[in-house]
Amino acid sequence: MAYVYADGKMIQEELIKQGLARVAYIYAPNTRYVDIFTEIQQKTQSRGIGIWQIENYAQEDGFHPVKLELEQGQQQDKSDSSCVIKGNITSSSKIYHTPDSPWYEPTKAEVMFCTKEEAEEAGFRLRNR
Repeated sequence: MAYVYADGKMIQEELIKQGLARVAYIYAPNTRYVDIFTEIQQKTQSRGIGIWQIENYAQEDGFHPVKLELEQGQQQDKSDSSCVIKGNITSSSKIYHTPDSPWYEPTKAEVMFCTKEEAEEAGFRLRNR
């Protein structure tokens, strides 16, 4: 690992402070700054800066763009009252519920879709009855 400096500032540290990077893939003997980086990351996470703005986007195993796409889609779709199909993500699948589903009312939507086709294109499947 190389530590890169510009104008007297460590680039890795600045990226973590701005929420543009996370602490990962640290292997001996390159552990000199891991505690400092981890502390900065915890502060950045608690403030919800950069990659930490969207819950579960940055995880131990890397970045999860579907979380970002769903968050963006959810913000857009909620403004359109014709988008009534509810989507949910579990650890094993992505499921959608239509208004005629018995699980529709108790389901808290993580993302909304306007059509079944839109849900299926996003990788969701209809909940089996």
